[in-house]
Amino acid sequence: MRKIIINLKCLFVRRRFNEYLEDALSSYKKAAVRKHVKSCPECSRRLDELKNIMILLNLPKEKELPLGYNNSLHRKLLSASMENNRKYYPQPARILKPVFCGILAVFVLWGSYRLLDRRTSANTLARNKKNVINVHQEGQLRFCINAAKELKDATLEIKLPKEICLSEDPEPIWSEQIIYWGGQLNKGENLISFQVKGITKGKWIIKATLKNGISKTIDIPVEIT
Repeated sequence: MRKIIINLKCLFVRRRFNEYLEDALSSYKKAAVRKHVKSCPECSRRLDELKNIMILLNLPKEKELPLGYNNSLHRKLLSASMENNRKYYPQPARILKPVFCGILAVFVLWGSYRLLDRRTSANTLARNKKNVINVHQEGQLRFCINAAKELKDATLEIKLPKEICLSEDPEPIWSEQIIYWGGQLNKGENLISFQVKGITKGKWIIKATLKNGISKTIDIPVEIT
C-alpha cells in the first residue's frame, strides 16, 4: 500500500482556480494565486488545463443521434448491399453472404469485447470505512482507491461539506469546499489521507471524484462526535 502526501500549499491554490478564472476573487487573492502559479510549474499546468476545460464546456454541444440509429443504419446498409448483390451478382452473392455475415459478426463481437474491457479496466474506487473525528479537533481523513492500472497523472476532486474544513484553514468556511488532489496512483490499492477539522457533530458523506477519462465517484463516510 502506498501513502501519498499532499502538497497543502498547492492544494489551497488549486481550490481557488475556479474563482480565479471566474474573476470572483479579491485583488489580494488574485495576486497570491498568480504569484504561486508563476513559481509552481505543476499548478501552472493544471490552471491551463482547467482553462481549456472551461473553453470546451462553453462550446456548442453536438447533436446526439436518436436511440438505435446505428443499428437501423447498419440494417439498411446490409439490406441495400444484399439487394445490389442479388441484382448484379446473383450467383456470387450466395457465396459472399455468409462471408459478409461472418465479418459483421466479428466486428460486433470485437466491439462488445472493447466495451467490456473498457468497463473492467476502468479505475474502481474502494468502499471505505467510516472516519471518526472529534468535534473542534483535527483528525486524519483517510480513503482508499483501487486502480486497475498505474496512473501517473491522476486528479481527484474532493467536496467537503460546510461542517468539515481543512485543519490549516484559519477559520471555518460556512459553505461547501472543493479541493483538488493530483499525483500518481499505483496499480492496486492506494491510501490517501489529509488533516481535517470537525466543526459540527453529525454524520456526513464526502464525495471524491476521480477525473481520469471516465469519472468515478466514491462516498467517504465521516462522523463528527
